[in-house]
Amino acid sequence: MKTIRIRRQLFLFCVGLLALSLLILTLGSPTYGKDPRKTLVVVTTKEEAVTLDPQVSFDGQSPLIWRGVYEPLLNLKRNTFEVIPGLAKRWKVSPDGLVYTLYFQQGVTFHDGTPFTAESVKFTMERSMGLGKAGS
Repeated sequence: MKTIRIRRQLFLFCVGLLALSLLILTLGSPTYGKDPRKTLVVVTTKEEAVTLDPQVSFDGQSPLIWRGVYEPLLNLKRNTFEVIPGLAKRWKVSPDGLVYTLYFQQGVTFHDGTPFTAESVKFTMERSMGLGKAGS
């Protein structure tokens, strides 16, 4: 009988702890009462991101967060160096290797509803080159 009572007490303790945790997470959330469309909530380690701008982030934590928000033009196949499509669904390389022509997915929008276009890619590339940072 004693072991049943201890198990029951442990079970009730765990249920109570879970309920308390959910209550704290709900009421203590920084988004509580705010517009969720304008708030990004990230659960991470004790380290915080320095920036969510991928063109200037060189710390170890920031990319772990912004990689979940941004979609690249091209990706690398997992555990390989094989280039696979991202927002660019296909591409051509000129015979001399100096000109790359990318064909983008249609109907893609940014988080604010702005359409993803060749002009937005051009803007991003020019901004990156203009920053003069090592990752650009």
